Amino acid sequence: MRRLWMGFLIAPLLVLAAQGEAARQGPRRIPLRAQDLVYEPVTQRVYASVPGSAGANGNSIAVVNPQTGRVESYSFVGSEPGKLALAGDGQQLYVALRGASAVRRFNYRTRQAGLQFSLVGNSEGPYQAEDLEVLPGAPGTVVVSLENPGFSPNHVGVAVYDEGVRRAAPRPTGSNVIEFNETGSRLYGYDNSISSFSFMRMTVERNGIDVLDAIDGLISGFGVDIEYSDGRIYASNGQVIDAESRTLVGTYPGVTEGSLVEPDANAGRTYFLTPSGRRSARETVPQRVPQSWSLKIFDRDRFTLLATVKVPGVRGVPRALILCGASRLAFCTSAGQVIIHEVPRVPPPR
Repeated sequence: MRRLWMGFLIAPLLVLAAQGEAARQGPRRIPLRAQDLVYEPVTQRVYASVPGSAGANGNSIAVVNPQTGRVESYSFVGSEPGKLALAGDGQQLYVALRGASAVRRFNYRTRQAGLQFSLVGNSEGPYQAEDLEVLPGAPGTVVVSLENPGFSPNHVGVAVYDEGVRRAAPRPTGSNVIEFNETGSRLYGYDNSISSFSFMRMTVERNGIDVLDAIDGLISGFGVDIEYSDGRIYASNGQVIDAESRTLVGTYPGVTEGSLVEPDANAGRTYFLTPSGRRSARETVPQRVPQSWSLKIFDRDRFTLLATVKVPGVRGVPRALILCGASRLAFCTSAGQVIIHEVPRVPPPR
């Protein structure tokens, strides 16, 4: 009984210690207007897509050193770069160009842009890349979730491109957001734009995408994003499902609408960047206005909250939460910030 009471006393102290450590270190705030971020572990650099609105350094890929918080270079890549995807070959990434309705390859070793291919549309106009993933083990093959801006629903389908050549017409899956497993043998998709909220299992075949099955309502929520890690799908609303059995594994408590998620299988942690907000009485249609943002750290398998750390100085709405090394998280905001935050060391629950 004495050990039990000691556990109750120690656990809150551990949380407070983690919060204090993070507060002392503080986040790095980089004035950089970015649409998306990826981290490449060999070069140990964060790559950011910078839109034309950034001015002289716009329409580029920025290279950020997460250890120093310094932007090392800008490389022109094309009109209005957005979503990014690493090829996994140690030298290339792909960037969606919204201004050109295209996707372009970028060599982050030489910092030179390469192959560019159009996302051919129909009489309604060219398509845009809503999400994109590179097939593991095949750095020349890109899978793109296509959208037709200005239409509702805007999702067109999922298409496969080999060295810029499309295999077949887009398969109308409803998968706004897509994720591969480790080997590329399975592609997962989630429909976050209509109320069926379908979760799909797919494969990449010679003629494009093959949909194996779809389950409605396993994950729920408009605008919810998904991340794959170690056989599981982690949703930004706190739900976790077994990707193959298509069953709910658990739900992280206290994850609010508009959160971002990043699982870390190596550390056995799951991170959420969560907002707190208010409603403005002057708004005709009340909307959630974030007042502050917090980093919630969970035990991955027990679904228990280990710490909540406030992230000060966040302006705008965050997007693209990523791990950048074993002890750092990064995200960008709509107000032109890239924020790098040290992850506090949080002991496991007793």
